[in-house]
Amino acid sequence: MLFADVVRSMDIAAAVDVERLREIMTELVERSAALTRSIVRTLPGKTEADLRAANPDDPYGALLQPYEAYRTRADDLGCDQVQLRRLACPEYQDIEPNGPAAEEFLSRVPDTCR
Repeated sequence: MLFADVVRSMDIAAAVDVERLREIMTELVERSAALTRSIVRTLPGKTEADLRAANPDDPYGALLQPYEAYRTRADDLGCDQVQLRRLACPEYQDIEPNGPAAEEFLSRVPDTCR
């Protein structure tokens, strides 16, 4: 399944025009931001110690793992990282941390511009 998705991504990158690629990049950013909002809503009142208790080696690893799919997709499509970041900054502006764990998490999320 993953191989098919990568091959399909490469086919898309070769077949789409610049405007369509921008639309795809915007969709990736919007989905990533929605994921971030969802995760931040689960963190009120939690501290890094709470997360470390669940995963001593990498307290934020499980929270950050879903972003790997977005990074892979962007890489497969040959997305311009500067342009992705430019699209992402405004999308992430309204996401406010609701505690120390959320604040640290947001600092680790790619493209939050924090």
